[in-house]
Amino acid sequence: MNEFLSANEANEIMLRTTAESLITDDTGRVIGVKATRYDGTPVTAYANKGVILATGGYAANIDMVLDTNVYWSSEYLTKATKTTNRSSLTGSGIDMAVEVGAATTGMGFTQPDADFLGGQRQPARRRQAT
Repeated sequence: MNEFLSANEANEIMLRTTAESLITDDTGRVIGVKATRYDGTPVTAYANKGVILATGGYAANIDMVLDTNVYWSSEYLTKATKTTNRSSLTGSGIDMAVEVGAATTGMGFTQPDADFLGGQRQPARRRQAT
């Protein structure tokens, strides 16, 4: 992190800042991000050498989990399924990337939590192969 900060005096690490959309050029290349700081201040940041998007998952977004699921049996994974994952894992970073054309992989294998079945530890109940 110190290397990043010392590489350019304009570099800044923005904590408590929520990315909202990616900025692309005419060719579709991601060149920046629009965000909002904790106090409501809008931020637009452009990159000279590319943008790295490091985002959490989406296990707290049950609709997204259900839409992408190929692993868990529908008998055990429903709209009523709860998770102990952080509530911030909504998939918003994935959505931002997909909006500008990014491909995804492995989305069907979400791990809600080892004990998501009624709060009791139970063996995994995988979808039967068809």
